[in-house]
Formats: sequence, C-alpha cells, structure tokens
Amino acid sequence: RHARRQDPFNLLGLDPLHEFKNVPLLSRFVTEMGRIRPRSETGLSTKNQRRLSKAIKRARAMGLMPFTYR
Repeated sequence: RHARRQDPFNLLGLDPLHEFKNVPLLSRFVTEMGRIRPRSETGLSTKNQRRLSKAIKRARAMGLMPFTYR
C-alpha cells in the first residue's frame, strides 16, 4: 500500500483561504486549462481542498488569477 501524502497546508500550518493573494501558490493547484485539480492529485484533506477552491475562486473574482489559460 502507498503511504497517504501529507497535506502541505497542514504541515506548514497555513489556511488556504487566507492565501488567496498568493497566486504562485494557488497556480500550482490549477491545470494548464485553468481547472482546479482534484483532491486525488493535490493530496489535500477534504476541508483544505474546499478552502483552496474557494480561495482560487476568490482570486479569480478579484482579477488576480485568470479564469482560463491558453
């Protein structure tokens, strides 16, 4: 069996929702097409995956991140 990956936000003690201005961090969790990566790829906990998606949507609404990429 594979060991479960540790949630990087829990390891660093960060709240994804407070990181909505940190675009380089958020863009690591977005595909080349601009879609939010699924939890199976990110290795985040359920709670942090929800908070991450909310942070990405917030950054998009504020114009910090594009909605789509080319």
